[in-house]
Amino acid sequence: MFNRSFAIKEQGSRLATCAKRSTALLGMILGLSTVATTAAASCQYVVTNEWSTGFTGAIRVTNSGTSAVNGWSVAWQYGAGDRVTNSWNAAVTGANPYAATNLNWNGAMGVGQTVEFGFQGTKGGSTAEIPVITGSICGGATSSVSSSSVVSSSVASTSASSVKSSASSSVKSSSSSLVSSSVRSSSSSSVVLSSSSKSSFSSVSSAVATSSSVKSSSSSSVRSSSSSSSVKSSSSSVTSVPAGSDWLHVENNKVVDANGRAVWMTGVNWFGFNCTERVFHGLWSAHFPTLMKSIADHGINTLRVPISVELILEWKAGVFKTPNVNTYANPELLGLTSLQIFERTLELANQNGIKVLLDMHSAEADNSGHVYPLWTHGKFTEADFYDAWTWIAERYKTNDTLVAFDLKNEPHGKPYQETEFAVWDNSSSPNNWKRVAQEAATRILAINPKVLILVEGVEAYPMPGVSWTSRDVHQYYSTWWGGSLRGVTDYPVTVPGHQSQIMYSPHDYGPSVYDQSWFYAGFTMDTLIKDAWYDNWLYIHDKGIAPLLIGEWGGFMDAGRNQAWMTYLRNLIIQKKIHHTFWCLNPNSGDTGGLLGYDWATWDDAKYNLVKPSLWQLNGKFVSLDHDTPLGSSGLSINQYYANGGAEPIGN
Repeated sequence: MFNRSFAIKEQGSRLATCAKRSTALLGMILGLSTVATTAAASCQYVVTNEWSTGFTGAIRVTNSGTSAVNGWSVAWQYGAGDRVTNSWNAAVTGANPYAATNLNWNGAMGVGQTVEFGFQGTKGGSTAEIPVITGSICGGATSSVSSSSVVSSSVASTSASSVKSSASSSVKSSSSSLVSSSVRSSSSSSVVLSSSSKSSFSSVSSAVATSSSVKSSSSSSVRSSSSSSSVKSSSSSVTSVPAGSDWLHVENNKVVDANGRAVWMTGVNWFGFNCTERVFHGLWSAHFPTLMKSIADHGINTLRVPISVELILEWKAGVFKTPNVNTYANPELLGLTSLQIFERTLELANQNGIKVLLDMHSAEADNSGHVYPLWTHGKFTEADFYDAWTWIAERYKTNDTLVAFDLKNEPHGKPYQETEFAVWDNSSSPNNWKRVAQEAATRILAINPKVLILVEGVEAYPMPGVSWTSRDVHQYYSTWWGGSLRGVTDYPVTVPGHQSQIMYSPHDYGPSVYDQSWFYAGFTMDTLIKDAWYDNWLYIHDKGIAPLLIGEWGGFMDAGRNQAWMTYLRNLIIQKKIHHTFWCLNPNSGDTGGLLGYDWATWDDAKYNLVKPSLWQLNGKFVSLDHDTPLGSSGLSINQYYANGGAEPIGN
């Protein structure tokens, strides 16, 4: 059994723990729901896939009553030795019998609506069991379906086995807390307990996640993303993209093309390469080319791709762990390494008019690697950090689809409280992020002087006259992880001869991630600018120091404060024409959700329509960052945009 628990202790912390729920569990096992419900539902157990030793399944709860449901719980028990090893999209407890309750975002069901959660397990016999679902909510009907009736030849399967949910949180604040408690085992009856916090990873153990979802059109073999045997290769197939003219550079606070015309980078994050799966999440279900085309058709011209130092150094060494890809849905990816799939990403992006921004999300290829504050962790050193970036820079120096590098995701840490934290000054301190960013940028730009370099901020910054040694919380300005760029005023990142490639990239989140002090009753865009945005990063744009790209922003559509914050930030982005990549495409981001539904094909129209006005477009046609290739099926290229009278996207 693998047990990992992260706890970041902070002032005013929000603590999420794996609490013992024996009393509640007993009640649920007896079919006594601990969550009030107001309508009956039909409950269906589905075996979505099975192989020689295991299976994946889903439970679908459909509101078949006449009024809304606000919270649900169900229970089930196997009789012949089947056991659950991990789960997603519900809080699952027990060791046979099992009980599941909704998470905070999927407890409400309107009449006729369905909620589905999934799980993976080991089999006690030759065939996966189909147990009876119990629970007071299951007053409509219960039914069961075997895998033979749900497996489809569709290239974009919507089965529950493809849905992986986050079980760890990535808390973005100076005063918020993060605890991710996940119990992962491929041989015991322990169950992953999902949390509701934002994460850039799946809770599903990589030791078993792949085997359930990968089906070849010609073979029933199982592919495991954490196989103990790694494939070594001296080289990998690369389909090179010819050198082009799509490189970008900066002029004051603008990003411009080779002709000096302003462009607007408007995109989205798609995580997974940074995780143990070592590949985009969702490829366990979605058809890769279809989804990439859909991304472009929805106006995304920039794809921010999180990755890790560990994975890049594995690529460099020619060591490839099997990626988590469903080759039934993606037969063209059969046998490809994660590096080859990344390079397939560049090919598909190039075909669809999308440019790629690579983000070093963590040192380790770890589902929770982003929680560590620095660019080093475990066995990975500062030298490894540079080595990974220079290898990437050398390999893709002629590929103008990969136009930007975000050097490190969210350097953070609290100087007043923690022993490990990122600082920003002119010192030679090993934890000086400004020093490391400047050195990394210098090395990268010596190899490829045309790639954009994005530098994020830190979490806390000392007030005037205060040194970094102070342990007094009141002597620091604090904000989100990576969100403080106050140090740029006195200590800008400087790379002589290449300053035209440097821009800055803050992150910003709303009260659903953490209720910061500036989210008081009645906050407006003006108060957010005054209380948080201007001094932390907006001044960089307004003073023409450099362009900004807000690398992460996003959250739930709550019809309340969080949606108000998103709307205000979106309006600021449009007004100033600030570059941005929305967090995120993935539906399995626990405390933000994503632009896609859990079938990895359906777009969340409400959220997308909020983001849509902040995408670069002309007369309803979205604009790519490619001079010649239009964005998606009916978009425009840069040349077409300007030929059709498009104005430079320059804000005020």
